[in-house]
Amino acid sequence: MSQPLIPTSSAGGTELSARFERVIPGTVQVIRSRALGFPVYQVNQGGRTLARLGRYSFLNIYFGRGQRVDLPNGATWRVGAVGRAGTICPIVRNSQRQPIAEAGPRHGHYGINGRGYAYELVPGEAPRFSVAGRWILTQHDLYLAHLTRRPRQAEVVEPIPTAALLLSFVLADFGIPGENAPRIPAFRWGS
Repeated sequence: MSQPLIPTSSAGGTELSARFERVIPGTVQVIRSRALGFPVYQVNQGGRTLARLGRYSFLNIYFGRGQRVDLPNGATWRVGAVGRAGTICPIVRNSQRQPIAEAGPRHGHYGINGRGYAYELVPGEAPRFSVAGRWILTQHDLYLAHLTRRPRQAEVVEPIPTAALLLSFVLADFGIPGENAPRIPAFRWGS
């Protein structure tokens, strides 16, 4: 059964407006706000808070309940994972568990897809100790943003969805579990 193209919400349209919320060009920083409680991190841009984030860890995102994300308009998202084609891929879901954006591996880089956009996250430098420190977010030949792991920040050149930015940080920090594992094709003789 397919999902409706435009989501409905009983909370006065907050999920609809949150799905299409964009990050404007400029510097976006992920800063630690407190050690215990919620929020642990905040995504800030020019003095305004774009999102408040829960605990950020590999196990929590890929194998746990997911990272809680609160947006300024009152919507709540989860950055979690879902199994796709033999891999575990990160996904952003709204409070009704509908997908907003999801990512998948490609050869040496990642694809980030949502409704109305498809981006590519590529390493901006040679990987050191298995993960690159600088990443570039593009759409076809259009340069959208570049991210750094230390400090966790992004220089946004073109407006991008908040969900795509959150997935970019997850992929830049953790990658996808098992993405470099060898794949053996299944042979189906006589089927």
